[in-house]
Amino acid sequence: MATLASLATALTLLAGPATGEPVARVVLRWQAVAGAAGYELQIAPDPSFAAPVVAERVEVPGYRWVEIPASRHYWRVRSVDRDGRTGPWSEVRPIEVALTPPDPVSPADGAQLKWDDEQVTAVFSCTRSELLRAYTVELARDPDFAAVDASSTAGTPRLIVPLPGLGVFWWRTRGTALSGRETAPSRARRLEVLIGRPRLLAPGPSEEVPFGPVVLRWQAWTPVQRWRVAVERLGPDGSEGVPAWQAEVGAVEAQFVPRRPGRYRWIVSAVTADGIAGPPSEPRDVEVTPPPPLLAPQPLTPVAGGVVGEGDPSVPVALTWKAVPEATGYEVQVAAPGNLDAVPPLAAPTPRLSLTLPPGALAWRARALDRAGGVGRWSETEIFFHGRPPSVRAEIEPGAGSLVADGRDSTSIAVHLFDAEGRRVRGAPLTVTATEGRVVGLAQAEEGWTARYVAPDRMPPAGHSEIVVEDRGFMARAPVGLRAPPSRWRVGLLAGWQTNLASVSAPSAFVEVLWHAPWPWDRLLLAARAGTWATSAVVPAQPGLPAPLQASARVVPLALLALLERPLGRVAVYGGAGVGINLTRLAVGQDASLVAAPSATLLLGVSSALGPGEIFAEADAGVGRVDAALGRLRTGGLLVGAGYRYRP
Repeated sequence: MATLASLATALTLLAGPATGEPVARVVLRWQAVAGAAGYELQIAPDPSFAAPVVAERVEVPGYRWVEIPASRHYWRVRSVDRDGRTGPWSEVRPIEVALTPPDPVSPADGAQLKWDDEQVTAVFSCTRSELLRAYTVELARDPDFAAVDASSTAGTPRLIVPLPGLGVFWWRTRGTALSGRETAPSRARRLEVLIGRPRLLAPGPSEEVPFGPVVLRWQAWTPVQRWRVAVERLGPDGSEGVPAWQAEVGAVEAQFVPRRPGRYRWIVSAVTADGIAGPPSEPRDVEVTPPPPLLAPQPLTPVAGGVVGEGDPSVPVALTWKAVPEATGYEVQVAAPGNLDAVPPLAAPTPRLSLTLPPGALAWRARALDRAGGVGRWSETEIFFHGRPPSVRAEIEPGAGSLVADGRDSTSIAVHLFDAEGRRVRGAPLTVTATEGRVVGLAQAEEGWTARYVAPDRMPPAGHSEIVVEDRGFMARAPVGLRAPPSRWRVGLLAGWQTNLASVSAPSAFVEVLWHAPWPWDRLLLAARAGTWATSAVVPAQPGLPAPLQASARVVPLALLALLERPLGRVAVYGGAGVGINLTRLAVGQDASLVAAPSATLLLGVSSALGPGEIFAEADAGVGRVDAALGRLRTGGLLVGAGYRYRP
């Protein structure tokens, strides 16, 4: 049998039978042998063919091996005639390795990457192979890849992988063949991830911020836990300035408190776990604008035109003013009127300053200081008098225009003193007397002096009294009208309705004479009262009484009363009790009798002045009973009425 003349090996990509995706095949071809009915083919991983992986018979001079060898294999072929006789084996040919890992391309071995964003990714690339359908990149801190820290798989040889942190890493690639088999990993490359420049966020470049705490912010990075912030104050012309503040913080913001307005420049550096700071960020300027001028304070005390230190000029005088929002301190000037600009300001941390001042007229003003040391506007200038100026005029104001000359009626007095410039002053300890009556309770008040004037117990010949005020040789008078005490006697008339809460309900009328006793406390009233009321009824026929009879009764109550009266503004309330006799005339038909029986009364009333007297209303509750041969009658009960009392 003829031998095989030539052998050929080729790797071919064919379309898959169903999906249309490419499928790799190793195509083996040889020269046909005349008279051969077929061929026997062997493929083995070693040239001795001790353990062939393929041993097949084919009828054509060619074979497609579905495997893509990841290591070198060997193949041979021989012919078979129609009788089954085989020819000699062909020469042994190698099948070279086709499935190899992709080679790393970038980053280069030993490359350095900067971590300057959140989250940082790196682009890895490797060589492309028609036999691979996917590519994988693996990163590890261990060059032996005992543990993989990050990996990514994609269908292209360009892969984007998030960096797992800072430090030295090793990276390698591997591929996935069209058949799904993975290649061996490529050789590893070294990669170092370093801290980059932080990215500043706020304030923006050359942004203007109001004077006060400035919050500096920058972008966060996962592998960084500490940040170093430095601020310097630039010169007026923008030149390099002097350090203003530096700190190391554990957050992605810091609060810088400038001491004064101006332009500042700040940078931030990330700090590694071993305390080494990375490269600083790009410097950024921020303009801290001065705060607006503070409002002028509003003076409170001493008030304009006021007088202080009358009692003891050596006592310090408290200057007070209304607090100004956002003020950190104040300045005060005190001097004689017209000389404020010639005296240096005095510092005051709060809106109050106590000073020992000379006597005489003084002027003062205040202004606020802000956090930057700037001054606000001066307040209005207030002028006051320190010490006791002499009095030249007095206003004496009695609370009532006229009083009753009974020794008890009284009224309040207000005394206001004024100096030669018309300013209200308190003066020295005053002497306040009266030509008639007396003055009690003299006391110094906020705007002068107060006292109480008590009228005399008799009407003076002049018909009035004078209140006399004296202050260091100065004297002022004010008249107070007096009138004779009214009569203590009253005569009254009461009309009302009487009921004994049983069989009687009738109108009633009373007259009374009342005396206002001067004791106790001028509240006791003694009264004598007489009244009348009547009732009648028909007694029906009954055994022993053949015909109806007319029965009537007239009652005349006589009582002595003791009352206590209490004024309540425009009205007075009174109440009391009394005892008396009820004179009763009973008549039945032609028979009549007169009976006297004791009685008792409780009453409560209210009165109000009207004209020369007063109107009043009251309710009386009484007890009384008449027993006679002609009949029995309850003379007590309830009386409700109103009336008028006249003061003669």
